[in-house]
Amino acid sequence: MLVSKNIIYINFNIIDYNYSIYIQDYLFNKILFISLFNKYINKISINNYIIFCQHNSVYTVGRNFNSTLVNNIVYSNLNIPFYKINRGGSITYHGLGQLIIYPVLNLLNFFKDINLYLRLLEQLIILILKDLNINAIRLKKFTGVWVYNNYIKKICSIGIRVSRWITMHGLALNINNNLNYFNNIISCGLKNKYLTTVCIESDKNISISFFIKFFKKYLLDVFLN
Repeated sequence: MLVSKNIIYINFNIIDYNYSIYIQDYLFNKILFISLFNKYINKISINNYIIFCQHNSVYTVGRNFNSTLVNNIVYSNLNIPFYKINRGGSITYHGLGQLIIYPVLNLLNFFKDINLYLRLLEQLIILILKDLNINAIRLKKFTGVWVYNNYIKKICSIGIRVSRWITMHGLALNINNNLNYFNNIISCGLKNKYLTTVCIESDKNISISFFIKFFKKYLLDVFLN
């Protein structure tokens, strides 16, 4: 099999959530088709993809969703769509000001270890946040990135799907989004946990384009070495 660590970046700015799923499915099937083709021909290099985007307000629920994690006001008053999807994790919110990152990677180009993949995603975000003087940490048994500043707050959620060693879904990083929408849910199924944003913790007006630039820079150090 030809191994390719080449990554193509796609920045959609603001896109419909359904369209982001369509694009991920398309790229997933493209990688899968070439992988199967290469079993017999072994001449086509397989690219990897990372999608950057934002979504208008939407709640998404993963395979571990429990309806008790939602305040009934969501269903009756807010008129915000729900999507049940095939990632891990429970319920979360996406909205403008939150950077969504969808890696569609052929892990066979890197390593065959899903736990390592999750830890490297966390490490990537932690490194960037530390450059912004934000005390970002991991919490044992809780996937994602957290901030410790007097008390623990979540700043980045991670929920993925891996099939045939091809990844989908990914990260949701709070940069300057409205956190009030999280009040209607128990985000990621974690009770009594606070949330925060990059702009709150850094006390700076950090743009999404600025963070994307840092993400690409640190990706080379974390994933491609």
